[in-house]
Amino acid sequence: MIRFIFRTAGMLFIVALIAAYFTNPTVEDFKKEVKERLQGEFQEHLDNPALALIAEEGMDFVADLSEKMVTRDEFYFFSIYTLELPTGDEKFVGIFGKFIPI
Repeated sequence: MIRFIFRTAGMLFIVALIAAYFTNPTVEDFKKEVKERLQGEFQEHLDNPALALIAEEGMDFVADLSEKMVTRDEFYFFSIYTLELPTGDEKFVGIFGKFIPI
């Protein structure tokens, strides 16, 4: 019985590693995620017509700038992304197609 449990757990672990390998997000995925988060932050300003143009220009500028501020450390099954900001670096773990702040 214990042998069956260990064998099953081992197989599930291998399946999880294979899934993590194939769903490890790319740098482009992370840049897209950053842009979507910025859009969410600026969305509240887009309702005001006077601020809409400024907010959209600011969002495009920050999104373009963020492309130059992203580094990726790849570990095959997951990646660590660093977003270098003037206020300090923000790090995220990319695994199974998701980004988790750390």
